[in-house]
Amino acid sequence: MKFTFIEKKMAPSGSLRAYAEKKVSKIDRLFRTESEANVTFSTMLYTLNTPFLFANMDGSEQDVFSISHEFGHCFAMWQQLKTGSHSEGRSMDVCEIHSQAMQLLIFPYYEIFYGDQAQVARRYDVYTMAAGILTAALNDEFQEKIYNDPTVTAEQLDELYYQLAQEYGLVVSSPYVDANTFAKSWFTTNQYFDTPFYAIDYALSACVAMQFLQLMQQDEETALQLYHQLVQQPSDLDFLSVLQAVGDGKTLRSPFEGGQLEALAEQLQAFLDGDGQQLEQVA
Repeated sequence: MKFTFIEKKMAPSGSLRAYAEKKVSKIDRLFRTESEANVTFSTMLYTLNTPFLFANMDGSEQDVFSISHEFGHCFAMWQQLKTGSHSEGRSMDVCEIHSQAMQLLIFPYYEIFYGDQAQVARRYDVYTMAAGILTAALNDEFQEKIYNDPTVTAEQLDELYYQLAQEYGLVVSSPYVDANTFAKSWFTTNQYFDTPFYAIDYALSACVAMQFLQLMQQDEETALQLYHQLVQQPSDLDFLSVLQAVGDGKTLRSPFEGGQLEALAEQLQAFLDGDGQQLEQVA
């Protein structure tokens, strides 16, 4: 199984066109210009029985990364339509494997988008995803501490956030951001207020999705078949059950498995230190 890029114009039905125009015009009113924000999302249009992907591309390096992420969600939705299994019952840590694995599965096509800078883009995107795991872990530990102490003060929150950021190696060093300003930056993360403990789903799923990077190096065709098998799993399966159902049950390793995070870190370091192509097997 291979992905094939073709130039094709779709003639949407009148109802789909009307729905899309209504939604896009509503979103467009939020921004004064097209380049003011990079907004990409996907959802299921149940009345039309079809996935919908919206992308406001701004010409930045995030364009390909963002749209491939949402395309992973859409591809999973298409497969769920075939089996009659809807995404509402699926846990977020499973859904985000679909999206983040797709971000890596399109690596062989990066020359189409980036030309002679494709290798740089691959390494940058792997680094971004790996850094996202650390950020999500920081967010989760920060939330656990503050929700267990309802008497914590704003000053203590600043101190705790800065301390954890130092431990995770995520303190921003810049002439424009001093330590005091950075310590207060936790306040800009809206997930702390509206969706607590949500970010850790991205970390768990990324730890699984990034295994597809190694699988692609070993056998691209097999990696794509395993991904296809992944997105076809029933929506009522939990995170660990999904991993056990793919391949031989040991193909995708759980981040809770002893030594797996250390092995993954070594593999990613080898990729980043190399030429962006070879990923060595780490026992």
